[in-house]
Amino acid sequence: MGWGATGRVVAATRPTTWDFSETKRENDQELAAPRYPAAGQLINRPPSMHRLRWHQKCDLATHHFAKICRRFGTRQKVLAWCTLSAVAGIQTIQRRRLATELRALREAADLTLDQVIQKVKIGKSTLSRVENAQVSVTTRNVTKLLRLYGAPAEKAAEILQLAGEARQHGWWLDYSSTLPSWFAEYVAFEHEATQLRAYDVQLVNGLLQTTDYARAIISAEFPGAPPESIEDRIDVRLARQRILDRPDPPRMWFVLDEAALHRPIGGPQVMAAQLEHLITMAKRPAITVQVLPFRQGAHMGMGVSFAMLDFSEHPTVVYQENLSGAVVLEKDYHVETHGLAFDHLRATALSPADSLAFLRMRAEALLEQGARESNE
Repeated sequence: MGWGATGRVVAATRPTTWDFSETKRENDQELAAPRYPAAGQLINRPPSMHRLRWHQKCDLATHHFAKICRRFGTRQKVLAWCTLSAVAGIQTIQRRRLATELRALREAADLTLDQVIQKVKIGKSTLSRVENAQVSVTTRNVTKLLRLYGAPAEKAAEILQLAGEARQHGWWLDYSSTLPSWFAEYVAFEHEATQLRAYDVQLVNGLLQTTDYARAIISAEFPGAPPESIEDRIDVRLARQRILDRPDPPRMWFVLDEAALHRPIGGPQVMAAQLEHLITMAKRPAITVQVLPFRQGAHMGMGVSFAMLDFSEHPTVVYQENLSGAVVLEKDYHVETHGLAFDHLRATALSPADSLAFLRMRAEALLEQGARESNE
C-alpha cells in the first residue's frame, strides 16, 4: 500500500461533536447579516450547518471552494476547516460499535427516529449520523437515549464507556490537512486492529518501510510536491508505524511478492537497507514476513494488493487501495474470498525462515551492485 499522506493542520482544532440544534438560529442570523465573520473569527468557532453540510457532501469540490473562500475568509483557513471536518467525520471501529448498539436498542424499544427526536432534544440528521457511525455523540445525549430506550444498567454502563472511547482524539486528526478521508478511515482501522494480514505486490508495506525508502516512493508519486510536503507525508507514514512499538502490538502477517524486492527503490543502497530492516522487523514475535517467489508461477492474488484487518469486537474488513482512493469491503463473500486467497498465498510462499534467507541474499546482491556502480 503505497499511499503516503501529507501534512498537518496548523490552523485550529475543533470540538469532537457539535450540537447543530443550538446553531440553527445562529446560522439563520449569519445568512441574513450584511457582513460575515472575519477569517480569524471563523477558525475559532464551530461551523454552521450550512458549512458542515458542504464539508461532508462536497469534499472540497472546486466550484464550491471558491465561493466558500470569498464568503468565509482566506483559502488556508477554509481549507483547514474542510479537511479537519472530513477526517474527523471518519468511521472508527468504536463509532461503528456504538452506532450498532444504539440502533439495536432503539429498534428493540420499537421507536422511530421521529419519535426519538420528539422526546430527546437532538436533531434527526444528527441522530441518523450517529446511527451510521458518521459522528460521535456526547455522553449526555447517550445517557438520554439509553434512558429512553430502557437499557439495563449493565448494558448502559458498557455503552457509555464505548461512547467515551468513540470521542477520543485519534493521532491522525493532527494530520487532517494531509490525510484524505478514505485513507484516514483505514488508519483508524489499522490503529484499532488486533491482527493485520497484508499481501503487497509492488512495494514493501508502509508499516515496514524505512525513512529513505518511503522518501523515494513518495517523491516519485508526487513529483511536483515541495520538499516540506514530502517530509510531511513521511511523518504520517512513520506515525503509523508507532503501533509496532506498543506494549500489545497487533499480530501482523505480511506476504511480499518477489517483484517488490527487485525494484531498486531509491537505488541499491537504500533498497539494501530496506531489506535489512525487513529482516530485523521479521524477527519480532508479533510480525511474520514471507516472500512469494517468482518460481511459484500463477496464484490467487495475481496483481492485487490487499490488507485484511481483524478486530476483537467487530467483523473483519478488507482494504484495497488504488491511485485515487480506496475501498473497504465488509460483506461475508468479500472477506471469505480474500481470506481464502491469503491462506493460499502464505501456503505458496517461502517459509518465514526461508524468506529471511532470501531477503538476506537479495540485500547482499544489492550491496554488491551498489559497489560495482560506484566503481564505474
